[in-house]
Amino acid sequence: MSRRVIVIGLDGATMDLIRPWVHEGRLPHLGRLMREGVSGELRSTVPPVTGPAWISFMTGKNPANHGVFHFRTLDLARYTCYDETLVTSTRFANDTIFKLVSDAGLRVAALAVPMTFPPFPVNGIMLSGYPTPNLQTAYAYPPEMSNRFSNINITSEFFRHSDQERVRSATHMVEQLTTYCVELMQEEQYDLFMVVFTNTDMANHFFRKYTDPDYPAYDPEGAQVYGTVLRDQYVLADEAVGRLVEQADDDTTIIIMSDHGSGVHPTRYLHTNSWLRSKGWLEIRGGLATTGAKGIRTILEYARMKAPWARDFVKRRFPSPVKAGISSGLHATSAIRWSQTKAYRVPMFFFVEGIEVNLKGRQPQGIVEPGAEYEELRDQIIAELKGLVDPTSGEPIVRKAFKKEEEYSGPFLHNAPDIVVFYDHDYAGGPSPVGPVTTPIEKYTLNTWSGQHRMNGTLIMWGKDVRENLAIEGASIVDPAPTIMYLLDLPIPAEMDGRVLTEALDPALLAARPVTIYHKAEGEKPEEAETYVDEEEEEQIDEEEEEQIREALRGLGYID
Repeated sequence: MSRRVIVIGLDGATMDLIRPWVHEGRLPHLGRLMREGVSGELRSTVPPVTGPAWISFMTGKNPANHGVFHFRTLDLARYTCYDETLVTSTRFANDTIFKLVSDAGLRVAALAVPMTFPPFPVNGIMLSGYPTPNLQTAYAYPPEMSNRFSNINITSEFFRHSDQERVRSATHMVEQLTTYCVELMQEEQYDLFMVVFTNTDMANHFFRKYTDPDYPAYDPEGAQVYGTVLRDQYVLADEAVGRLVEQADDDTTIIIMSDHGSGVHPTRYLHTNSWLRSKGWLEIRGGLATTGAKGIRTILEYARMKAPWARDFVKRRFPSPVKAGISSGLHATSAIRWSQTKAYRVPMFFFVEGIEVNLKGRQPQGIVEPGAEYEELRDQIIAELKGLVDPTSGEPIVRKAFKKEEEYSGPFLHNAPDIVVFYDHDYAGGPSPVGPVTTPIEKYTLNTWSGQHRMNGTLIMWGKDVRENLAIEGASIVDPAPTIMYLLDLPIPAEMDGRVLTEALDPALLAARPVTIYHKAEGEKPEEAETYVDEEEEEQIDEEEEEQIREALRGLGYID
């Protein structure tokens, strides 16, 4: 008998909130699935950013294997660290579970999964998720399905909304998307059905400041009105889960998952370049260049929060050199004397920082010799990082620091920074190459985005092929893809980094149907399904669409 899988993504959902609210009885549907199934934390990508995390889920690969570390392309041959190329589905579509399952002749529906713009051919339906261009348009495959859906990708507009409008928009988004899912499920039984709700992530980003009286930007008056919004949005997501589970039959496995966890926004900067300078590994130009860079960054950062229209105008209207100058100003790279610098900061995501060696033959003005000098410098930096302590508490700031090859593997390893650093959750990487190593984060930043991501996402599995009332440990964002392939009785590509979560599955199933790993060189490729759209006819992203996507990403602070 054929088996089916329903995947429900709750973007940014964290067990830190789900467990106590389940215990209080506020999330009855998630509570039931946890009691009758398997649950635990799901480790995100490094860094825990929506773009690479959902791509790692879809492909079962780590960022150095699929090549995406952020929403933009890392280019460490540039001292600004990123180029201006945005990541879209054209980079990885053929490696996703949606394409693999379709090629096996099974039916697929994927609704609002982030990073699926432009929508790509599947044996079924795809409605692109965040980020998309025109907010008045639903982007779907087949194209005629766009007429059926209204666009529910309003996530990027939350930045411009009032709190009242954010609540209204998030609620509408969940209710409308759930209705679409139920209608599709009642029309046809899809072999793989997936939907992602982003309200849980948005509530954390914008409403954390109303939940914690100890948070520096806590708003007691606002808390009287919005103090329960974060919980209410989890309740709304729980109700959506309940409606979707009702559509499942006895041969369906339910997977609830998130791309990363959530917590409060860091309150302090650790200025990585300033620390590197204090150790003699980075030199600044001094004079007006340094003073100007610091002042420009302050102005641009304030405009980024308080006057996004001005920033967006510049980004739309001004030529590439001006745009590059804005990025340089925000990251204060113009103040660095590269010809005398051995290592420098690679901004990744808040508490996750990169450090790159200024290597001869790789960087434009590299001075560190490859080989022994390179390795010795990495060892020295990692050792010194362990001595960083909070100036007030005396507690360590660095939770761990390691070489890139200890986390990543694959053909894009060269795009990863040489050293990866995890700061304490109360610290975010700061750009200043001068002044104090640690400083408070600006109040307007804390007030704008009071919640941020964590590494510990959520995983819940339920169904007759899943064990009961079991806590799972050690699961990673790359593991659901091969697990889904196994549940659908499909061979798992050896190129996937993830593993089948056998500890979560019924031993009888595993005994009857061992895990099959597919090696391209060792056998025939599984028979491909019909080609749905000629590659030459596939939708291309024009400049206007790309700029609209940039605005969607700027709205949540993902890019400058």
